[in-house]
Amino acid sequence: MKPRNDHRLMCPSCGRRKLLFKTEKNALNFIKFNGSEVTREGEELRAYYCDGCGGWHISSKKWRKGYDHNTENLINAYKKDKENGKVKRPKKDE
Repeated sequence: MKPRNDHRLMCPSCGRRKLLFKTEKNALNFIKFNGSEVTREGEELRAYYCDGCGGWHISSKKWRKGYDHNTENLINAYKKDKENGKVKRPKKDE
């Protein structure tokens, strides 16, 4: 059974709605029994821990070194963009 949108919660780290599991075991069980319902042919699902919401999500994207959702990495990326002039201040409403 494919999960409905009301089964998804907003994840503060990635800024979108994702399935949230309390444990890795729960996420892996979901993959085992429902994986074929939520993936395209040839995709593989994996479970990963999210520092932002303190739970487990599933993803079809392969893990890459240096790629995660923890808050510290997001803040560092923002600071780097700000130093390089890629972040603009919003204009004040007059």
